[in-house]
Amino acid sequence: MISVTVRPSSVGRESRGVLAACLGIVALAALYVVWLPRDASVESVAVGTLDARTDLTASEQGIYADLVAATPDLAAQPEATPDDLAEEALPPFIPDAGWKSRGAHQWQRLKSGWLVGTSSDSKLAGHFLVSSKGPELLVWLNRSSAEVGETHDHDLIERGWKPVGRVFTKGVTR
Repeated sequence: MISVTVRPSSVGRESRGVLAACLGIVALAALYVVWLPRDASVESVAVGTLDARTDLTASEQGIYADLVAATPDLAAQPEATPDDLAEEALPPFIPDAGWKSRGAHQWQRLKSGWLVGTSSDSKLAGHFLVSSKGPELLVWLNRSSAEVGETHDHDLIERGWKPVGRVFTKGVTR
């Protein structure tokens, strides 16, 4: 007869194995985070520029997001009037469900080709000045006055307009 020793089932040995595997995974993850390459190029907005992510109110962020989405249409139709853009159901140029809660902007095209959106409630959302030069969208914001005058940077800054920029980093999700 052959004698075989059968050990009783114990969770001690199995638990140590699972614990060792967990510790190994955590240690590998910690090493990866420590040696993760850092992105050396850090984007930032210029001094005096409003960051679309942090410096705008929720209403202004909504309008800005609509303008970013409309950039291809604005670039393709540089002479389109706000009425033309509204006929295409292109926000923020149409009075849709969010229009009133975002400041009920009245849009008009200036002789310089820029679009100006005058807010009915500048505390809710400021006045916007928009131009699309090809794929580049230029957006300016003024929370006190919709007076534009000349559309040169220094003239706009003197009248209280501030450029709106956007910085997207890998670590930011909203």
